[in-house]
Amino acid sequence: MDSAAAVFALSLYLEGPLIENALLNIGFSSVFALVYLALIATILGYSLWGYLLSSYPVSQVAPLTLGVPVVGLSCAAWLLDEQLSSIQWLGIFLVLAGLGVNMRGPQLLRWLRRSGKATAAEQ
Repeated sequence: MDSAAAVFALSLYLEGPLIENALLNIGFSSVFALVYLALIATILGYSLWGYLLSSYPVSQVAPLTLGVPVVGLSCAAWLLDEQLSSIQWLGIFLVLAGLGVNMRGPQLLRWLRRSGKATAAEQ
């Protein structure tokens, strides 16, 4: 049995009438969201991911997955007018700072070393 079919069967067994009612009364926005997530977002996401993996080393591409929650929160705030809490803003800042250090850390260290040597040589 396919895992999706097994999960659906278990859900139908446990939730029963709620699932049946939801399926019978599904609206256009729900169908649109399902089609968007299943087709557009998935195909676009995996296509871009495949392109990045074929063009760059995995060590450079993998840290970008940490941006997924940041994009999700940002889109929710922008498109759905959700209010982000202070903790969420702090999380966004920490993730972006971590990505910046991860992706630009070597250049930052080289710059710091050069500026340190220049200062020591001047003294």
